[in-house]
Order: sequence, then C-alpha cells, then structure tokens
Amino acid sequence: MGSTSLILSLCAWQLTHVDLAPLRAAVTDDMRSSFKQTGLTEDEFLLLTYRLSYGILALVALLYPGGMALYYHRRRAAVTAALMSEPESE
Repeated sequence: MGSTSLILSLCAWQLTHVDLAPLRAAVTDDMRSSFKQTGLTEDEFLLLTYRLSYGILALVALLYPGGMALYYHRRRAAVTAALMSEPESE
C-alpha cells in the first residue's frame, strides 16, 4: 500500500503544481499544426495531455493492487494447496 500512496501523492502534487515549460520545449512545428486542427491552443492541449497522463497513472495505481487482490482471492485454494504441499526432493 505504501507504493500506491507514494504514486498517488506524486500525481496529486503534479496536478496541483503544473509546469508546462518542459513540455513546451519538446513541441515541434508538426505538433503545433496538429494542435491547430483540434481547435485547442498549445497550452490547452499540453495541459489536457498533462492532466490525462497523471490521471491515468493515478487510476492504474488504484486498480492494479485491487486487481491483484481479486486475482489471488479467486485462486486461494490453489495457493493454499501449494503452500501446504511438501517440496519435492531432488
């Protein structure tokens, strides 16, 4: 649970302290023409991309541990049997 909390804290920090300067430096002329086709300004598009990226990262950080817990909960009989069996001698 510690790593999930750390990731969620990072996402919250990044979403509340937005800095688009590094992203602006990476934008090419081809990308700028694509922004114009979408009807968004460069800053609007970068902010949307930035927020979506950290939002998806936070969502995955929440769903992954739950998915793993569900996976092992459904296979608890096999896990119990494997833990109770004696190791094979070589």
